[in-house]
Amino acid sequence: MKVCLEFSGPEKRLDLFLGENLELSRSKIKSLIKAGHCQVNTKVIVKPSLLLKPGDRVELEVPEEENSLQAKPGQLQIIDQQEDFLVLNKPAGISVHPAPSEKGDTLVHFLLHHFPELKKIQGERPGIVHRLDKDTSGLLLVALREETRVKLSSLFAQRLVDKKYVALVKGCPSPEKGEIDLPLGRDPRSKIKQAVLSKGGREARTSYEVLWTNGDYSVLKVKIFTGRTHQIRVHLSHLGHPILGDELYGGQIAPSNRLEQILNKLVKRQLLHAFYLRFPWQNSWQEYEADLPLDFKQALLFLLKESLKVVLLGLPGSGKSLVARELSTYVFEADKEVEKLYQPQADGYFLLTRILGPDILTADKKIDKEKLFKYLQNPSLRREIEKSIHPLVLARWKNFQKTQATKPIIVGDIPLYLETGLKEKDVLLVGIKRNPEERWQALKKRGWSEEKIETLDSFQLPEEKKLKEAHFILNNSGNLEELRTKVRALKGILLDLKRKRLRKKFSTLRSLLKEAR
Repeated sequence: MKVCLEFSGPEKRLDLFLGENLELSRSKIKSLIKAGHCQVNTKVIVKPSLLLKPGDRVELEVPEEENSLQAKPGQLQIIDQQEDFLVLNKPAGISVHPAPSEKGDTLVHFLLHHFPELKKIQGERPGIVHRLDKDTSGLLLVALREETRVKLSSLFAQRLVDKKYVALVKGCPSPEKGEIDLPLGRDPRSKIKQAVLSKGGREARTSYEVLWTNGDYSVLKVKIFTGRTHQIRVHLSHLGHPILGDELYGGQIAPSNRLEQILNKLVKRQLLHAFYLRFPWQNSWQEYEADLPLDFKQALLFLLKESLKVVLLGLPGSGKSLVARELSTYVFEADKEVEKLYQPQADGYFLLTRILGPDILTADKKIDKEKLFKYLQNPSLRREIEKSIHPLVLARWKNFQKTQATKPIIVGDIPLYLETGLKEKDVLLVGIKRNPEERWQALKKRGWSEEKIETLDSFQLPEEKKLKEAHFILNNSGNLEELRTKVRALKGILLDLKRKRLRKKFSTLRSLLKEAR
């Protein structure tokens, strides 16, 4: 087999140049040169240390010898096969080629089984043009002849190959679109890790773009312009957003809540997938795509499948508590949270005593509810108290959403939700309308006086304004069984809406990946 190469760049030793471009050991190359198998500009050269100059044409005759690697039966997912090369969709969990740290079967062993002609290529990586890490999935280009491998390797070296990946990472990068241009090299503290190096590192350039995020996790489209070991993994980790499941570079999941516990079971490797490949070949462009593998889809669908968040709007006595319990077992009750905040040593307790002084406390140093009610009737004092307490309640509501993120529906019973001015685009507002007389009767059964009802009503927006902001309105006029029937119907509508939202999110993400090619 004859290999023809043209040298470009600064002066370089002949054996070094051939070693960089052929899958042969340096000692093998030296022996071939010394044996007279190499020509430079049609002149036989037997000196491995010859310095090449730009434009030199190098030819090396490599006697055909069978590769010593053993062929092993194994499945290959072939995307395309042509005369000179093939494109595979590599699954996660299998190494591309043998290595000292890899004792099991590799993709190369399977390739030798399906394509025996690769046995004619020497070395540990017959046909391999580029590589993917063991636990990275996606498109891999394989040459079926050594001459083809050299040509394709040259395309990679000239950066004419467009490689794009999709990664699921922790957090959300800022800005959401950017480039990382940081040199990489062997981590001086680890035998198996790479690291960003201020001195001695090799050029490494990566671009990224956020396609989807929920703040805690993000899907990125990633493009690499160089092909360093672990390049994407190291760059994203250095950015502070390691790939989910990448334990080597900080992507491990600490199951501190239910969502992370489930995610920890779903994610068994770094969620990095080579989804797009494009390169020039024989006067045309070859273009390939690989859909996300099942494990990636499962993790992504789980994160997209957020709880449906519902906040109930209505005046006191409208039936919010009952509707909340019928809709979901996961209910955030703002009044109970306020009660906790008013306990001695709690944040709300300190804020009230700072605003109102020690006079707001009972003899046993607790918040005096009757005095507080009187203070709240002063508009300026009420505004000051609400300005201090509302952010604490809303922070707890946000935390509740996070801790209950895996539940189908979570409900917020937050009487002053609209009054806080909070705008949450992913929260559905359900207004509860009730006949005024029925509502008053319900409150009187609680022992409320007419004065108390009127006063507490005055703290809130009028019912018509609340209902105007609602996405759905539930009419609570009638008996208890009628209300339960209405709530069941509403729940069915909400769950159907949740399914439609999920389908739309996943469809949008798939479209973004296609557009991101």
